[in-house]
Amino acid sequence: MAFIASCLAATSNFSYAQESPAIGGGWSGVLKTPGGNLDLIFKIVQEKNTIHVKMDVPAQHAMAIQASKSVLKGDSLVIGFDMMQAIFKGKYVKDSAYFKGVWQQGAISLPINLSKYLIKEPLLSHPQEPKPPYNYNKEDISFENTKAKIKLAGTFTWPKLKRNVPVVILITGSGPQNRDEELMGHKPFLVLADYLTSNDIAVLRFDDRGVGASGGTFSTATSNDFASDVEAAIQYLMKRKEIDVKKIGLIGHSEGGLIAPMVASQSKDVAFVVMLAGPGVKGSEVIALQATAIGKEAGMTPEELKTAGDLNRKIYAIAMRNSVKAADSIKFLMKETGMDDQSIKAQTQSILSPWYRGFLASDPTLYLSKVDCPFFALNGKKDLQVVYKENLAGIEKALVNNKNHQVKAYDGLNHLFQHCASGAPSEYGTIEETMSQEVMSDIGNWILLLK
Repeated sequence: MAFIASCLAATSNFSYAQESPAIGGGWSGVLKTPGGNLDLIFKIVQEKNTIHVKMDVPAQHAMAIQASKSVLKGDSLVIGFDMMQAIFKGKYVKDSAYFKGVWQQGAISLPINLSKYLIKEPLLSHPQEPKPPYNYNKEDISFENTKAKIKLAGTFTWPKLKRNVPVVILITGSGPQNRDEELMGHKPFLVLADYLTSNDIAVLRFDDRGVGASGGTFSTATSNDFASDVEAAIQYLMKRKEIDVKKIGLIGHSEGGLIAPMVASQSKDVAFVVMLAGPGVKGSEVIALQATAIGKEAGMTPEELKTAGDLNRKIYAIAMRNSVKAADSIKFLMKETGMDDQSIKAQTQSILSPWYRGFLASDPTLYLSKVDCPFFALNGKKDLQVVYKENLAGIEKALVNNKNHQVKAYDGLNHLFQHCASGAPSEYGTIEETMSQEVMSDIGNWILLLK
């Protein structure tokens, strides 16, 4: 649920015309997102008729992000990022020597200007990331979602010396993400998969549709579409001889924590569910609680929080009604806050996108109340994105008739289950730890003790 994320480290290049400006070196700009300001840094190396480009987001420790579509023609610059469903479009202002442009990510469109920047390389360390050779088997695989007519790609890992083992499918959070749930310099699903497989639990993790090596289109997909992809993954696992097909489980993080019970409530092939920072209240309430928690951490006064909260709830109600005049009504409410027209347009587009509307209207308790397999819900007490008290309470209430369920809140952990200072999303990329060892151990032990 963070703006910009899910990035693959790589380089890219684009062509440029003779009349184009020389742009080798560093370029930076400030992106004013709904969640706060982000510095974007483009590193450009110019070689004859080719320009090599990398983009960094230092606050998230997301480095060397691949540009999949890049063109410099005359004074116009276009750099696209399929992994993030994002694109930068700008024009060079010769007298001032900067690119005046727009950053579009999904339905959001925000202004940004790029100016020359002196590049300083940060030192990064993610000690939990596994390095080959691995002590387990690893295979890159693909499987079909016949319902959606798309092929999904992922990685399957399983123990070397044991067969008939339990297996989990890892389900990513919101936003376009690859099989490692890569964001802000971290690869949580790579680290979790390594831990579980090293402890005799097989793991299937896969790229979201339209991301990485997976087919399909991400930008038009909803939570229901992602649930369909998970169902296809279950059918794939039913054919693997290395696992116990009666012990196929789901581990969903954030929005993945909504999708897991969606699937489990309808499929008898799901043997257990682990919900990592998943919602336990309606989507509109999840986002309202998130906005309040992040606003409070940012220093907003109680009066400011109440005013913003009241406005947000009015806007969410309009969006969920799906009225033909919804855009006009939302823009009118936002206009009263003093926001500029471009920001109003960008936020309105985001709120009225199919995914956002679907999430606002979602009610996880409808699925949770129907899940009868073993269920383990975990949350960090410093999670500002899926606030633990209200969400864990909602989960536990919905699971009242499930005789094998457990909920646990962890002191000092954020939305990614990192030990942290504040829990603010801007802090994620500044922490070396990718995922709490205690959390991974609890998950593994809980699965292995299931009968």
